[in-house]
Amino acid sequence: MKVPFGNWVIETVPKNFVLSEIAIYKEGKNEGEEYENFEGFYPKLFDVMDSLDEKNLMESNVRSVSGLKKDIRKSKKEIKGWCDEITALLKKIEEQGNGLL
Repeated sequence: MKVPFGNWVIETVPKNFVLSEIAIYKEGKNEGEEYENFEGFYPKLFDVMDSLDEKNLMESNVRSVSGLKKDIRKSKKEIKGWCDEITALLKKIEEQGNGLL
């Protein structure tokens, strides 16, 4: 299974989830083309979501506690949306009965 989320891709491999960022070559013969930049292996989907949450917060430009709270609420909402999308996709795969689950 390979699921895109914004500028991220979550892929399943045996016993792990793989998180990659979709990036664009800035120079060279492939300039302007997209590629998947490997971020890490995670044993649980929750760990992937936790990592994405942490990356979002680390990239934040907030300058106050209230701004940080706002970013955390936004991040939690995004993660819930991602989980809902993944759940729907897994349900669809299961209903198709293609032997993946």
